[in-house]
Amino acid sequence: MPPPRLGSSALGALKAALISACSGGAGRCVVVLGNQAADPDSCASAIALSLSLAETVKDEEVAVAPLIPIPRDDFSLQLDRVHLLRRAKLRGEGDGGAWRPTDVAFIDDVDLHALGRSGRLELVLVDHNKLCDELAPLAHCVRGIVDHHQDEGEYRQLGADDRTIELGIGSCASLVAERIRT
Repeated sequence: MPPPRLGSSALGALKAALISACSGGAGRCVVVLGNQAADPDSCASAIALSLSLAETVKDEEVAVAPLIPIPRDDFSLQLDRVHLLRRAKLRGEGDGGAWRPTDVAFIDDVDLHALGRSGRLELVLVDHNKLCDELAPLAHCVRGIVDHHQDEGEYRQLGADDRTIELGIGSCASLVAERIRT
């Protein structure tokens, strides 16, 4: 089965499910978290992997969604990510370089720490393999990694299928595409 298209309304539905779950829902939240730089590779990897994972989840009580780990207002500071997601036909707001996607959650849209304390958060890290200091208290929530950077040695409790770190690959998106294909 081919993965869903990036520009589809499926992405907006994933964001809505995550926001709903964060607003007091009882379900589990699987957040595919890109790196702190929120560069194009990180954004594309988080979006693609979350769409793929969402297709495999059969439980309606589980929300799977990508999260861009920067404030929404900072998104337009890197024009390459603006152009990438606009060309992928994501819905958004604003004009030119001020455009921001509306179908993707940002770090200021959800309280990850509250979700972590509730026991309902699972994190899948893409394009990095160690949480930043601000999110380090959520280490117990890490359930998967797909990355192409130097292994930081964290989360060794994850099984081989859940911990893909391959140094020397040009992009995380390559590893995500490989995972989606298999």
